[in-house]
Amino acid sequence: MELSYFDLIKKIDLTDYKLFIVTGDEPLQKHNIIEKITNQFKLKNYEISQHDLSEQNLDVLYNETDTLSLFAMDKFIEFNFEKPPQKKLQQALVEKLLKDDGNVYLLVFNGMKKQNISAKWFKSLEHKALHIRIFQPNLSNAINIISHEAQQMHLALTREATQLLAQKTEGNLIATKQILKLLSRQETKNFDESTIRPFLHEHSNFDIFDLSEAILLQQKTKSIKILNSILTENDKSPLVLWALKKELRILSQLKTTNPSYHQKIFKDNNIWASKQKFYTSLSNKINFEKISQGLEKCLEADLYIKGAKKGNIRLKLNEIVFSYF
Repeated sequence: MELSYFDLIKKIDLTDYKLFIVTGDEPLQKHNIIEKITNQFKLKNYEISQHDLSEQNLDVLYNETDTLSLFAMDKFIEFNFEKPPQKKLQQALVEKLLKDDGNVYLLVFNGMKKQNISAKWFKSLEHKALHIRIFQPNLSNAINIISHEAQQMHLALTREATQLLAQKTEGNLIATKQILKLLSRQETKNFDESTIRPFLHEHSNFDIFDLSEAILLQQKTKSIKILNSILTENDKSPLVLWALKKELRILSQLKTTNPSYHQKIFKDNNIWASKQKFYTSLSNKINFEKISQGLEKCLEADLYIKGAKKGNIRLKLNEIVFSYF
């Protein structure tokens, strides 16, 4: 069964399902979905484990699906895929996860295109799963998501205030969430178009949106300042890495694709018209070697963040930002 973001959020009990699939790359919706699913099984005292299968590691898959838990009768296992799995891993997923072994599985896929989702191996899994498909929000969807997030924080925003916030962040829901957190710390919880404006333009905390914007505008000193300001807050490294990888991948696509297809790239990545000229300008300035080096550094930073490799995360993220200049 395929569900939308709000279909999943509205579901009360998910614990009857044994296989969940999440596709789509928008991080706030993805975070909320994974958190909702995982928390329901935590409350049922499942043992929770998470694994990254980005390196197509079959041993991790076999070990988790074949090993009994030492601590609990029930296991909830999350597998993350930074890119679509290759053929051997596709076959192993179908072989292992279609068996009723008593475990609950959550598969979180990044970078899945239409051809991946329509492939036979994916359809075999989807037939048994609850598939939550995430889309990059347009203005209307962004307004609905922002309204829901505001309600969760007990904020009352007028329709005009919500639309202004959506337009300011242009679909960057992580940046939106940070502004909502700022609003939630104010004495008043009610905001209209007039009272929300100061917080959109004068809030002192930088966010991921500000970092991406400074990079696009080729403001080197400001980009480094914003990056290190964000990194003073705990647990922000994964979000920073996500933003940097996203921009590098878009630049890579623009660099290696005929300009006649650039509008499709902008549409696929939900880049609004006001930002397109900056992407075009930056892709013309930056060479492909720098983009490739930046993406390689992103892979290293990901290993640091996940603890799979020792290294200085802050230094590596600074190196990635320098890749743009």
